[in-house]
Amino acid sequence: MEIITSLLKLKLKVRILIVPQFDFDSKAICKTMSITSLAIYNCDLSDLWEIFKYIPMLKKLQVEYLHNINITDDILNLNNIYTFELKQLIINYFKSKFQALQILLKYIPNLKILSIYAPNNIEMADADLWQHLIEPSLVHLHIFKFIFDYYAIDDYNKILKKLEEFRTDFWIKQHQWYTNYEINESLVSIYTMPYIGYEYRLTPTMNKYVNSLINHSNGFNNVKNITVWLKPIIKNLYYFNNIQSLTLTCEDDDDDDDDDDDDDQIDEYILSEKQIKFLHMTVNLSNIKHLIIDDECCMTPSLLLKILIQSPCLSELTIENNILTLYLKNSQICELLNKNIIKLDISDDNRNIYIKSNDIDSFYSASNCQEDRCYMRLDNLLLILSKCTKLSIIILGKIRQDIYSWIQINASTLNIDFYFTLID
Repeated sequence: MEIITSLLKLKLKVRILIVPQFDFDSKAICKTMSITSLAIYNCDLSDLWEIFKYIPMLKKLQVEYLHNINITDDILNLNNIYTFELKQLIINYFKSKFQALQILLKYIPNLKILSIYAPNNIEMADADLWQHLIEPSLVHLHIFKFIFDYYAIDDYNKILKKLEEFRTDFWIKQHQWYTNYEINESLVSIYTMPYIGYEYRLTPTMNKYVNSLINHSNGFNNVKNITVWLKPIIKNLYYFNNIQSLTLTCEDDDDDDDDDDDDDQIDEYILSEKQIKFLHMTVNLSNIKHLIIDDECCMTPSLLLKILIQSPCLSELTIENNILTLYLKNSQICELLNKNIIKLDISDDNRNIYIKSNDIDSFYSASNCQEDRCYMRLDNLLLILSKCTKLSIIILGKIRQDIYSWIQINASTLNIDFYFTLID
């Protein structure tokens, strides 16, 4: 509140406002400053009504999470709250009915740019509903970007026929809004290109229906996080150029192998040279900062080494410690990890599996690691602290009384932040 008061006294010419929610303090700012761009984290339709009321000159509105919209036009009495200046609306996560969005959009008649992501919402993936909204109410809409998905129970051909409605003359010739759609088992997705999402999952069960009119060369440049299934090889038409976080997995939900037959199971999941080549053809590794290796995704040290060499920006690694142990015997891998990895996560869902002392010697002796997330015994913690001098953050998860007691006594002498939960 003191910050708000200071801003009001200074009477700064603030044009852009970023707030978690539109509350009393936000209204106070908007009354005295000519806000033209607003980013808000969490709101519903009644909040937007307040925004339109207090910020009549708003030109751009970005909402991270728009939800629980069950308010009708009559209840809100919005007849005099048209926002004629608003030209751009971005909704990063929409969770409500199409009717609620329809009520909102008809009060933004001059909207030119609309971007929306609406997961698990079958209504939103209805081309006819959109056309009947856009033609009378959004005549100035020029750029329309979206991702819609839902879980379907209909016949496969019926689903395809419904999605094809996004490729009529209204969408293609009149507006040049081009879409791809995908069916991944029961999950149906349709999205405009270029793809607006930051995350993407490339699965072996995915059937893609690509619009041949689209140039896909830069279509996924906005994607920063990708999960790639490497078992089996996926037929892929896309290239992901700007990936910062890569998750590799070979998990197969239909795999009914006997868990007791460990040797056979490991052999089955070891990646081949062909699969690594596929990865290179799909993802630009040169921008990756965070590599996540799923516990089901084993590869030979030589293949992992190829990935590490082609990922010069890599600084974060997430891998279960029992998998990491397989690679620490390779001196080149150890050297690259020690040199490049600043954040390491080797925590394991099985909290009875701890990092071993000989592994600490192999990895931490010349490590540049500054943040470490792992489960360990007290003796291993002391060894890591002696080996890794650059550590500034250690995330221990749940710890026992002996480690807690040691931290209480010694934490003040160390320039390290400890994060943990004490086991009762």
